[in-house]
Parts: sequence; structure tokens; C-alpha cells
Amino acid sequence: LTGLEVDHFMMADFNAVKELSNAVGGVDVCVSDAVNDPESGLHLPKGTSQVQGDQALAFLRTRHGFANGGDLGRIKAQQAFLGSLTRKLKSEGTLGNPQRMLSIADTVTKNLTVDSGLASAPSL
Repeated sequence: LTGLEVDHFMMADFNAVKELSNAVGGVDVCVSDAVNDPESGLHLPKGTSQVQGDQALAFLRTRHGFANGGDLGRIKAQQAFLGSLTRKLKSEGTLGNPQRMLSIADTVTKNLTVDSGLASAPSL
């Protein structure tokens, strides 16, 4: 379709989201309006909240809780979550904490699927 050849892949499943958000001690997300989505089970007040585990997964999966209830609102929420997770991973409290880094590395290696070409790469 795009002409772009994919050489390798890495895949994280739903459990990876839950476990990684737990390993970092939660991920801050900000919503402009309260979210009450019975379909995903996500309930957040307006403003900033910290999500982890099942609630983090619900945040990433909900489409009815954001904007017009479609994929674009969900995509924006997913991008915001990943940005916040990245900031958390780069923070001094994470990078400067060997025990937390070990927990994160353990979580990632247990919950990430890679193709056979990447599987031979040196492990952490």
C-alpha cells in the first residue's frame, strides 16, 4: 500500500500496557472534560489524573470518552499517554532509581514480542 518495506517488528499486547504503567508508578493524563465511558469502564474527572493497570488500558482503548466519540479522539489520547509515559521514563525519579529501572526492564522483556531477526539481538 505505501511501498514501505517492514524489516522487523516489535509488538506489545494489552498486558504490556497494564504492567508497564504499573512499573512506572502510573502515567499522568489530562482530559478537558470528565470521562464516563461505561463501554470501556473508564471514569476520570476533568483535569489531570494518574492512570495505571486496567485504568491505563481503558484510557488507551476508549473511543466514546473523547471528542466526537471516534478514532481521532482516541488517537490523540493515545499520543498524549505515550508522551506522558516517555516523560516519566526519562525523569530523574525513574532513570536515577536502579530498582525501578530493573522492574521496567523486566516488564518490557516479559511483555514484548519481537520477530526472529530481532530476537537474536543482545538482551538487556
